[in-house]
Amino acid sequence: MAEEETEDLVIEFEGNFDLDSVRGQQIQVIGIDTDEPVLRIDSKFYKIDVKDSIGSRLILQQGMDGKLSYYAKTDKVVTARRVMIKPK
Repeated sequence: MAEEETEDLVIEFEGNFDLDSVRGQQIQVIGIDTDEPVLRIDSKFYKIDVKDSIGSRLILQQGMDGKLSYYAKTDKVVTARRVMIKPK
């Protein structure tokens, strides 16, 4: 069996987005290698835009003690905007 490759992805959602509403939901990125990737969360679809950042963005994680520590950095800005999909 082939080993699956995973990658961390940080996404900024445009508009009013409730992060708690996606807890436990299946999240799928469709067409990540295309010009128009789409994020699917349950039955909702989001258009993804990937842009280069000016400088690096740090990603921090909160430890059990409540302190923030360095996790990673990125030079990409990934935003997601809700879209409606029309059936063919």
